[in-house]
Amino acid sequence: MKNENFSRKKVGLLGGWASILVNFFLFILKGLLGFMLGSVALIADAFHTLSDIATSLIVLVSFRISEKPSDPEHPFGHGRAEFISALIMATLLAVTAVELFKSSLERIFNPVVFIAPWWVIGVILSTILIKEGLAFFTMHLSRRINSDTLKADSWHHHLDAASSLLVVVAFLLSHFRFPYLDGFVGAVIAVIILVSAYGIAKSPIDNLLGKSPNTDLLNQIEKIVLSYPEVKGVHDIIIHTYGESKIISLHIEVDENLSLNQAHFISEEVDKELRRLLNAHITVHVDPVMQRTPRYREIEEKVRSFCRNTPGCESFHDLRVYENGKRLKILLDLVESSDADEGTGERLVKLFKNYVRQEIPNINEVSVKVEPKFSITRKSRHN
Repeated sequence: MKNENFSRKKVGLLGGWASILVNFFLFILKGLLGFMLGSVALIADAFHTLSDIATSLIVLVSFRISEKPSDPEHPFGHGRAEFISALIMATLLAVTAVELFKSSLERIFNPVVFIAPWWVIGVILSTILIKEGLAFFTMHLSRRINSDTLKADSWHHHLDAASSLLVVVAFLLSHFRFPYLDGFVGAVIAVIILVSAYGIAKSPIDNLLGKSPNTDLLNQIEKIVLSYPEVKGVHDIIIHTYGESKIISLHIEVDENLSLNQAHFISEEVDKELRRLLNAHITVHVDPVMQRTPRYREIEEKVRSFCRNTPGCESFHDLRVYENGKRLKILLDLVESSDADEGTGERLVKLFKNYVRQEIPNINEVSVKVEPKFSITRKSRHN
């Protein structure tokens, strides 16, 4: 794991330094040409390139911070530093876009006529090729280490190339009796940058707030766990993500007649296999499932009918039935729908207790709880 982290850090630093060196050269080149021509679009494009340098510095800082080991203040490590850096990058993009738009509006209302030399157009075209090459190189690195930060940096390079292309179009049209497009092109570039800032910010915000687990990952967990014949179901899956690190907890259902040692052995095997295939920290809880006697099946079907006919109830698990003479006690967990309104859980508990007492008159005790929405139920024995 240490070597993998070191490699990830090296790839991130490579992408950051490559971006800084290339963008510094392009900033100087575009800036000089922009001031020579008096083009607000080209000057804005130069400062857009300069903003790439700032975001690349954030890339370097984020990879140095995110790879730091855990400490007493941050026991889960520093993996989310990448999400924060991507959010800062998006903010810088948005600020750049607003400033560009203001400058472009000023040029639109106070136009300046100029004709761009052909050799300048050729130079700007060459900068586009350089930026596209840098963008594809950075995207290749981001896929290699699955980094949102490098991916955001790559899209930033694409946008810089696109803004330069718009400048080229304006310069070309200046030779064909359209000498006032400079400000309009600058405004279009600003809008493109603002839209991209929103797209870049969305992913890190989702990750920082805690987005729903990836469906493919949930399917993979279910497939691995249910590959063990002794496991009847899996539920209460909770996934925390810290950069590349994942912490996963889950409940597995096994026959109650298994010995404690047997159940523990199965949980250890499931734990080991999940760690091996998902490279995550795993916690497995064992839930015993009861034998399906006729009485058990009768109650199970009534609970299933309740969930089928009650809005907000998605499923249930951990149904246990205890009967001693005339005393009957049932325990279970209900799973509310992912789109249920706030307060649905309390409502389901009240409805279920009333429902059970009507359907099973001789019941003495009902213990029911509703799983929180961040706890995912995949496949219980009951469904």
